[in-house]
Amino acid sequence: VKCEVCPAGFKCPATTEKVECIGTEYSVAGAMVCSACPSGFSCSGGSASLCSTGQFVDLETSVCTDCPIGKFCSDATAQPEVCPTGTYNDQPLKTVCTPCPAGQECPNVEQSPNDCGSGSYSPVGAASCTPCAVGTSTNGVALPSECVTCEAGFQCPVDGLAVACVAGTVSRFGMVSCDS
Repeated sequence: VKCEVCPAGFKCPATTEKVECIGTEYSVAGAMVCSACPSGFSCSGGSASLCSTGQFVDLETSVCTDCPIGKFCSDATAQPEVCPTGTYNDQPLKTVCTPCPAGQECPNVEQSPNDCGSGSYSPVGAASCTPCAVGTSTNGVALPSECVTCEAGFQCPVDGLAVACVAGTVSRFGMVSCDS
């Protein structure tokens, strides 16, 4: 008579008994008992599989599931978390959310950022763009992170747009309008 090692996915409580693990239980070869599925693993058919980076274990199905867009999964033992304000995640399987870039806004954590409109700005991590104050402008910078004081020879009356003074008028640094 030849003895055999109890196979993975089974428990062998007695030397002549082999019982299959059930539900989300698992066992390794040679086990006398089946164990509960460990955190961060998916268990079925008596075996345990470690979830991949960017996945989590669905609590209802006990199956490794891709982290959805708009959320991040720091590790497989935790449930997905919604990206914080000022960040976004437009791809599945992410472990962190991306900060919103300067000059862009992130009103929806599930979508790519939008450029700020003319005369508005945003620093890194801002959820929305802010209009430049009167007397300031973005100075024609693409994706501005701040507004700057209106330069001499220009006027910045509204919307943060710098407009050159017409011939015969002047303005000093930070002026809202040009004077004759």
